[in-house]
Parts: sequence; structure tokens; C-alpha cells
Amino acid sequence: MVGVDGSPDGDTALALALDIAAAEGAELVAVHTWSDVVPGPGGGAIRSREDWGVLEDRAREVLAQHVAAHGEVHPEVHIEQHAVADRPVRALLRQADAARLLVVGHRGQGGFTGMLLGSTSQVLVQYASCPVLVVRSDGGPPTA
Repeated sequence: MVGVDGSPDGDTALALALDIAAAEGAELVAVHTWSDVVPGPGGGAIRSREDWGVLEDRAREVLAQHVAAHGEVHPEVHIEQHAVADRPVRALLRQADAARLLVVGHRGQGGFTGMLLGSTSQVLVQYASCPVLVVRSDGGPPTA
């Protein structure tokens, strides 16, 4: 399973997860989460005024675009796509029960530059029921 968030680290995680799935002869589940709560001015959060259907369609489109961009490298890998209205940690932990491996990117947006793990990946590493591989697109080593 791979978390797809549209970031460079998420794309790196998706590419690596596809490589692993191809090597193992496994299917891949790609999960993208969405919410109607968005960053607001001054760092706070506000509710989006957009219709939930529009937000869900946009999330499915983001997921499909990223999967299509990377899926051509391993056309033999079946990729199941899930766009989920939830927080990333909760959605990924819920689906980790059926996964052999969870691959996620390290976005590093928690305010503490240089941290080995961000808040989301830290929780996933601690509580996921399967191994977790955290990937960085900046050339830093993956963390398991």
C-alpha cells in the first residue's frame, strides 16, 4: 500500500512502491485522502465552501493523475485506487491491516526541519500493523 498526496516525496514513495510490487508480483493499493478542511490564513484551518462532490472528484483526479504518471513504468502491476474522505493517518492505519508493506513520503511540513520523521509518518511507524517505509525525495535515505 502507498500513500499518495501529490507531493514530490509522495511521488517518490509511489515510484518505489511500484518497484517493490513489481519485484514481489503483488498488487498495489494507492490511497489519497481529502477533506473539506483546508489551510487558512495565518496557519489556521477553515472549512472549504466547495461541494463535497467537487472535492471528492478533485481528489480522485489527483490520485488518478499521479498513478497514471508512474504506473506506465510497471504496467504489469494492478493498482487499486482509493480516494478517502478522512485524515491521512486514520485512513492509512485502517487499511494497513490488509497490507504487507506501507510506503509513504516524508513531507517535512511540521515546522521542524531536519526531523527524521514527520508527524504523520511517526504515527504510522508506531501504530501500523505492517512494516512502514518512509521515503524522501531529497536523496535522504528511506526510513523503515
